[in-house]
Amino acid sequence: MSVFISKHPSTCPRVLDATDCPPHNILHDTQKYPLFYDALYYPQYNESVYATAEKFCCWLQLSLTSHCNSSCLRCGPFHRSVAVVFDGVGLSIRVDNISMTFTHAHFESAAYVHCSVFTRFKIYQAAAQRGTPLPTAASCITSRLKDDPRWFSYPDACYTDNLSALSAPVLRDAALRVGTKRSDVRNKEFYRHVG
Repeated sequence: MSVFISKHPSTCPRVLDATDCPPHNILHDTQKYPLFYDALYYPQYNESVYATAEKFCCWLQLSLTSHCNSSCLRCGPFHRSVAVVFDGVGLSIRVDNISMTFTHAHFESAAYVHCSVFTRFKIYQAAAQRGTPLPTAASCITSRLKDDPRWFSYPDACYTDNLSALSAPVLRDAALRVGTKRSDVRNKEFYRHVG
């Protein structure tokens, strides 16, 4: 099944109230703890969010609005409106009167946090207030290429071609060092292909 965003579970720390957390080592319903089982941290329980561009944009817009209006002191309740649209290439996010473009990879990363969107907004807003022209689509692409490591946007075929040259024990050791579990369905398929 094809998905719009292949989200890696967030590894960014967060603080929740004890009442928002499920009981430890007791069977429970994930629906009763929506803050704990947030789609950023538990994408496996929120697959529908990442299934299509429309669903992801809707969820992201609601999450960004909630983030800046209630939960984050850094991003604060400063923004009047947030809109998210997939333009066929990237995700266009408009905060108040400033539009920004992000790649899929920005949101797929385990390091993604909503603050990154508002940090970029503040940079663009400060530039606009100084009279500096806002970035064009071309400058956004150039900026993304500078900000993200080059390998971040390589096509899957590039990884497949280069990884196939490595032996299975070398790949297995590397996977174990980054905390990959063999029980993960994708890893089972990967190990079957490599081993």
